[in-house]
Amino acid sequence: MRTPALIWIACIMTGSMACLPWPERSHVTNAFSKDTRVALPAIAELGQSDREEAEAILLHIAQDPDPLRREAAVNALRALARLERAESNETTLSIRAEISALHVAMEEALRNGDLLGVAGFYSDDAVLLGRDGRRVAGRANLNEYWTRLHGAQSWEIDVLDVEGEDGIWMERGRSRLRVMRDEELAESEVDFMMIWQRQLDGRLLIIVDAFW
Repeated sequence: MRTPALIWIACIMTGSMACLPWPERSHVTNAFSKDTRVALPAIAELGQSDREEAEAILLHIAQDPDPLRREAAVNALRALARLERAESNETTLSIRAEISALHVAMEEALRNGDLLGVAGFYSDDAVLLGRDGRRVAGRANLNEYWTRLHGAQSWEIDVLDVEGEDGIWMERGRSRLRVMRDEELAESEVDFMMIWQRQLDGRLLIIVDAFW
């Protein structure tokens, strides 16, 4: 039986759904229009292995002497690229929203004096790197680092950029922490880079926190 990738390409090359027997047409509904523009929703139904197979075949067809076949293959490759970009952007936006929500929870924990709760946003083997050359690694040291912070009044964390894939995401941001020291309000503003990793239990935790 032909794979969805081959079925999809067959429609693109012929410009018609009529070449396909039922129920195979369901794999590629709306995949091809007569002006050779490919609709993204049908491509999205292809699994990753089918997409890779389709891309390899289309790259070969793009060298075909027939200009119509070349044009159809090039347009299909462009559609695949657009889909990959769209999916990547959608994923990045959702992860950015998730990280922003986690920062709100971190800010709230600190305001409530739950310093161990703040440390809980780090993985057990996380590493924190300070601008003074300080290096804090491991659960016990991270717990000690955060619980030694006293007099915190407010904390604002701004997400500036997020990028990554496959469960590991790098965030660039800015942190403004206000604490009472010797009866005076002191403010510390730093830029930071955090690396977040999706855990087996689904949680997103910090594995590296570097600020300067």
